[in-house]
Amino acid sequence: DAKDDIWGLGCVFVELLTRRRLLGSGEGGWGVYMSSRLAEVQAMKQEVLRACVDAHAEVGALVEQMLTEDAAERPDSSWLLGELKQVGLGLAISAM
Repeated sequence: DAKDDIWGLGCVFVELLTRRRLLGSGEGGWGVYMSSRLAEVQAMKQEVLRACVDAHAEVGALVEQMLTEDAAERPDSSWLLGELKQVGLGLAISAM
């Protein structure tokens, strides 16, 4: 599903912005989604999103939308591409 791909792309953006693996708990990883305790996962997710916004405010805000749990609430690819162009990241994407 395309909305699952948006979530996956959000994970890639997290790793690019924070230089830490989102999934898994290995060295330097965030370990998000590896816990069975919902409160722990939510707390880690908030920490990750804050780090993304700290690294790049506009892209961090997009990442938050991309990682929304409810797939129906995630942005679609055409909207996301438009937003990325507005923050200056669309130049390389649209040239592909």
